Amino acid sequence: MGNKVLNCKINLLKIDKEKHIFYGEKGSYVDFTIAERKELGKNGETHSIYIKKKDQEKVYIGDATIKEFDGQDGTSTPEAQAKLPF
Repeated sequence: MGNKVLNCKINLLKIDKEKHIFYGEKGSYVDFTIAERKELGKNGETHSIYIKKKDQEKVYIGDATIKEFDGQDGTSTPEAQAKLPF
């Protein structure tokens, strides 16, 4: 049995530096939320990624898909791909 991971894609152009990035002692950060979708996306996405700060609208910045990996070289096995719902 392989490991399940979320494979995420984030559109960096949707992240407003002034509103969404904060700076700490060790680097620059963005707080974001990954939420499970009610229905699969058109490309099989299982999760949505968004930023929401107090008093601001939710900004969708990307999507994620659950993948199962064999744990060896980071590639998905044919068996794992066959189990995916898309």
